[in-house]
Amino acid sequence: MQPRVISCAVPLLVLLAAGDVPASTVQRDSAGVTLAGVLRAVESHNPAGDLRFLTSAPLEERLPGTRGGELAQLYIAAQLEGAGLEGGAGDGSFFQKFRMFGVRTRTSVVVGAGRRSMVLKGGQEVTAWPLHPEPRVTVDGELVFAGYGIQAAEWQWDDYQAVEMSGRIVMLLEGEPESADSTFFAGGEATFFGTPEYKLEQADRMGALGVILVHREAPGALPWESIRARGAREHLLSVTRKRSNLRFAARMSEAAARRLVELAGRDYDLMVRRAQLKTFEPIGVGARASVDLGSQVRRIEATNVVAVTPATDEEKGVLVYAADYSDASAVTALLETARSLARAPRNLAFLFTAGGAAGGTLGAEEFVTEGPIALERIVAVIDVQRPPAELGGPLDMPGAGQSALDTVIRGQAEFEGLGTGMSDIDGRFFQSEAYRFARRG
Repeated sequence: MQPRVISCAVPLLVLLAAGDVPASTVQRDSAGVTLAGVLRAVESHNPAGDLRFLTSAPLEERLPGTRGGELAQLYIAAQLEGAGLEGGAGDGSFFQKFRMFGVRTRTSVVVGAGRRSMVLKGGQEVTAWPLHPEPRVTVDGELVFAGYGIQAAEWQWDDYQAVEMSGRIVMLLEGEPESADSTFFAGGEATFFGTPEYKLEQADRMGALGVILVHREAPGALPWESIRARGAREHLLSVTRKRSNLRFAARMSEAAARRLVELAGRDYDLMVRRAQLKTFEPIGVGARASVDLGSQVRRIEATNVVAVTPATDEEKGVLVYAADYSDASAVTALLETARSLARAPRNLAFLFTAGGAAGGTLGAEEFVTEGPIALERIVAVIDVQRPPAELGGPLDMPGAGQSALDTVIRGQAEFEGLGTGMSDIDGRFFQSEAYRFARRG
């Protein structure tokens, strides 16, 4: 059974506010609510004030463990309470508190091949972070190129071919094998196999000590400069995530990867071409890497903001709207949705999570594992990412194909006169709050 989860850019899918979602297309629910009606309510409020406040200097980037993050939480809760919603955390408040770690890391990587060596410029050619909250991580290991690092039986694909990775550092290409065939790795659409999360989990299962993801400039991909800048920021780690064999993860520019491979006397382009074939087998690079990570580690008291409509029927399911509150435009859009639906006779929850993409959506993960609403009561999740350029514009659905709600949403969008955008070439769905729910079914 597919999960009833959708990641969408337009937060106004009130067709789903009926609790248990029917299989047929919903055009108007029993309360007479339509998307057009909610659009009018949004336009009458003018959300510009929310956006101005959330993007003001005192709130900084609204990140966990910062003064700006605390101010954002208080503001969001005040707006939800003012709309007539109730606190949805376990203690009846609006605040679900949990812990995480923040690490800022200095990276040193030295590669040796025979009598030759090279030093990679930490923070410029390579960025790395520990996978556990340790102030010092030192790893020395043989480098092995394992293609995309994917084992997918449904496509008869196995990059590891049972080759032992214990004690080794694995170099992997970002993304997944190139394909224009929709029956093979979903063609141009992203799948979970292309995500860093999967690659690290699989490398850990294979016993690797560390993973180096080689960044490749491709259509729709972030440029290396953006990746490098992200690597310089604080990385957020879960307190509860199980320890693993993996000690660190890193991203490396393709130019640096090419120099590294050529240092060992190998042809980088040939290795990449081989990685596109089902017959690929892991390739020893012929080099060793010494990785030294020094990190400043701090414990963070983080907070999700949760609101619910006044209880209507404990026997019926709950529809969850979610957004990461480091995304000011998504928060603004979700606040408008909450105001518009605050008095709906439905079981609705509005979840504003801490962490966002910088922390692997840790806030959503915390809600899924320790949240106040049992997962079996949640019938659907609408993840609000960015709002459209104008209200009533096309409905962008990066989660299309991942959800049992697709038919309902497509039908309602057609009824409301909205176009739909279904592509997800950059894997936004797998980086979303909604995906945390999808992984749990």
